[in-house]
Amino acid sequence: MKRLISLIAILTLSLSSISFADNTEENPAMLGVQYYNKQDYAQAIKWFTKAAEQGNTKAQQLVALMYKKGQGVKQDYAQTVKWFTKAAEQGDADAQYSLALMYGKGQYVKKSIDKAILWLTKADKNGSEKARKLLDKMGYKEPDFSDKNSDYSNAMDGYYSQNYKQALKWGMKALKTTNNEYGSLAQIQNMLADLYYYGHGVKEDRAKSCKWRIKAEKSPKGFNFDMNVDKGQYQAHLGICYYYGQGVKKSKKTGIKWFKKAAKNGSQYAKDFLKEKGIKY
Repeated sequence: MKRLISLIAILTLSLSSISFADNTEENPAMLGVQYYNKQDYAQAIKWFTKAAEQGNTKAQQLVALMYKKGQGVKQDYAQTVKWFTKAAEQGDADAQYSLALMYGKGQYVKKSIDKAILWLTKADKNGSEKARKLLDKMGYKEPDFSDKNSDYSNAMDGYYSQNYKQALKWGMKALKTTNNEYGSLAQIQNMLADLYYYGHGVKEDRAKSCKWRIKAEKSPKGFNFDMNVDKGQYQAHLGICYYYGQGVKKSKKTGIKWFKKAAKNGSQYAKDFLKEKGIKY
């Protein structure tokens, strides 16, 4: 509710030069504010939607929040995501931050840490202090193309922007040049594991994927660098590698060890696997 009220205040301030006597269809945002303050939410969302369709990013976020709360309209989370995305794509830092949190938490959308970081970095570049603080807390290093870690920066920038061929090209170079600040070597190795696992920018190869995941785990900081990654997911992948002998000598015992760790860190795949095998964790 605080977020919604704050947006109303910002929108009102931005429209302060418009006369209230001029509240016609040419000024839908102002009409939306007036109706919202009267708690006529059906009319408010009608006019906010008109303003949103005209590209007003604050109105787009208001529409998103009203769909989220079901104010003046049937609750619809798909519409919430739709309107936050529209505002984010126009460069609104607040919308980008909100969208990042949705992807990070898997709220109303399929959880995607990659997309969460992508939108956080965009919000940071557009001046969001909250995004910057969260990136710092996560240990994410802003790409710096001027230093010797530019290979690393190019690789991660390519990965988060889904330019996977760029990510692969620079990732291979970064293996030799990264100084491992913030566990950057492990990040590159995990990225390569993902590329080969999903066939992003390269032919799918589960053995090579396992090879890089194992290297990442053995690198300084391993899976413990302060990135907002799904540690359980990575550990479950190691379980698969060892249990089925993908890219490493087969060892069911070692595989189960990693599945147990993954299950404790929330991996549903690992939990289901162990349950099926009748193994407690």
